[in-house]
Amino acid sequence: MLSYQKMNSLKPLEKKPIIVKCGTGNGLFFEVSPRIKGGTKRFIGRKRYKKNKQITVSVMTFGKGTGRTTKVSDANAEWMKIREWEKETGRDPREYGKDPNSGFETFQDAVDSYLKRKKAEVTEGVLHEYRLKIENNILTRIDPSIP
Repeated sequence: MLSYQKMNSLKPLEKKPIIVKCGTGNGLFFEVSPRIKGGTKRFIGRKRYKKNKQITVSVMTFGKGTGRTTKVSDANAEWMKIREWEKETGRDPREYGKDPNSGFETFQDAVDSYLKRKKAEVTEGVLHEYRLKIENNILTRIDPSIP
């Protein structure tokens, strides 16, 4: 396991992040962002998601205070919660802790968000078909400006 002394002693490089394995064997890493981006220290999780794309999930920030930790075990427990949540919901682990309906003022906002999410998962032609089906079959019957 990665020690507190090792994490605390890592200093940010100018333009490249430093990424170190935490030793948990489940995709948890410790990252020090480049000095250009502030040199933030945080725990990140890496895993394969849809279409075998590797994604990086921010787990916790390193330090003392609310929402932060100095222990690998705390970050690992949070990472395991995120992975379990992803299995249960089938949603992207990067959305963990976010309200799925946040930011939607109108029905059109929800439709736009859906299409934006689908853009990463399907080809441009399929996305165009989705957009047409929504516009012709749903938005003709439901006012897109309803809250």
